[in-house]
Amino acid sequence: MRSTDSTPGGTPHRGPRWREVTVCVVVSLLVGGAVAVTGFLSDSRPVTVGAHSGRVQPTTDGWATLNLGGLLPAVRVDAGLPLSLGMRLDLIDTEVASLEEVVRSDAVIASAPEGEIGMIRNRLVTMAWVHAARGGGIAVLTGLLLAVAWRRGGPAALARVRTATAGFVRHPTQGLRAGPLAVAVATGVALVGVALPALTRVEPDPPTWRSLTAIFPEAAAVPQLEDVEVADGAEVRGAASLIQGAIDTYRQSVEFYDGLADHVPRIADELRQPAEDEVVALLVSDRHDNVGMDATVAAVAREGGASVLIDAGDDTSSGASWETFSIDSLAEAADDMEVVAVPGNHDQGDTVGTRMEERGFTVLQGRPTQVAGIRFLGDADPRSSGYTPERVAGQETISEQADRLADVACEDGDVTTMVVHDPNSGLEAAERGCVDLVLSGHLHRQVGPTAVTAPDGSVATTYTNGTTGGAAFSIALGSKLRRPAQMTLVTYADQRPVGLQPVDITTGGTFEVQEWREIPPEVSISAPSEPRERL
Repeated sequence: MRSTDSTPGGTPHRGPRWREVTVCVVVSLLVGGAVAVTGFLSDSRPVTVGAHSGRVQPTTDGWATLNLGGLLPAVRVDAGLPLSLGMRLDLIDTEVASLEEVVRSDAVIASAPEGEIGMIRNRLVTMAWVHAARGGGIAVLTGLLLAVAWRRGGPAALARVRTATAGFVRHPTQGLRAGPLAVAVATGVALVGVALPALTRVEPDPPTWRSLTAIFPEAAAVPQLEDVEVADGAEVRGAASLIQGAIDTYRQSVEFYDGLADHVPRIADELRQPAEDEVVALLVSDRHDNVGMDATVAAVAREGGASVLIDAGDDTSSGASWETFSIDSLAEAADDMEVVAVPGNHDQGDTVGTRMEERGFTVLQGRPTQVAGIRFLGDADPRSSGYTPERVAGQETISEQADRLADVACEDGDVTTMVVHDPNSGLEAAERGCVDLVLSGHLHRQVGPTAVTAPDGSVATTYTNGTTGGAAFSIALGSKLRRPAQMTLVTYADQRPVGLQPVDITTGGTFEVQEWREIPPEVSISAPSEPRERL
């Protein structure tokens, strides 16, 4: 006898039938999983890597493959992902005109790839979540349809389906009716349609892969290149000199910048350690695409106890879309830190500021903003510059920006730190006594800390950080520093700045840690300099 449950009024109703529920769940998961996996493996997304635009697509071969176009051979390394997952990155176009320049810049970026790896990883994770959500929606819809069909048809309908299925298996040509046949055909067509993109994708003939060190023995001197494989063919022979130059540039970059980062623990005892109630921020500026320095930035922040990164601008050389790799690299270096930033005059356009926000930076936009308990104020440089020293005026001048920011700071009354790119943008606020500290960059050399006395007798401090990227004008990307580099530790107590400690690095890779000085200073620790000087 079939068991039933009864309501309090005595009306029987069917209870849950776990076999049917299990069937619904299993079928739903299979359909949703097929949709998610097929969609993910068939999808591709646009990316910008270094100076290149391209597309990234998941694969199931376990390799991370980089196709560099027809003039250079493809390269691959073990992706190190579970379930033999990999990815293929096809580079399509570049904004750099010279092939030699492309190869050199790519080699330098490859020596500090964390930013690009993080960007591609995030893109693939986003793709996976999108298709997982799509598959989940299809699974839920499938389950609902099966449940509705079951409720409407009941056990008798299920029994008829089982009987018809068994009869079809025993005698496929007997007892076929138009309705069930149409449903079966429609279901088959739907499943084929879901899998069609993956089934019809045409893969090129696989190339012959050889170890990079087997073709270029000099690469064996760089441990990071041991597992790299190259598609052997005409491209390798035709671009041998370019590839050799890239290997040399890569090796020099790795040796120099890895050496800097590895050396930081040796200067740890020269860095003032914060007290329990203090907060330390690390100030960087004028990186100009030199992602090689970012590992050193992270190391100095770690050894100096910094939990906040202050970026005073000019992270790029022209603000071009392909230069977002510089922001991605800095974001990876500051992964466990809060970041406060203002774009500089070389970060022209909206690309840099937008990328900063996408990577979680707090981009100052002319309003007081509190980060880590510290009240900041700042704004992007209103001017625009490219690879040359010339600057194009923006919607306001530096003097107008200085007046506007000073008005905001004085009205707010609680701003302790102003972050601007050009030091002149914060001078008015300091002279009025409306901020404690003005931090800037732009000049590519240290100026200050300098005490500024306001009419009410209060003292503010202005400080200009040197170029963290070791940039000559707007160019810093290279296998070594073009000029001395600098970053500065800023100490806060009770949310107010109390000290500065610059860390300098010579072009030869030698660290020179300056003494920690209290602020506001009684005497500038650098030679007096006209603050309104222009680069």
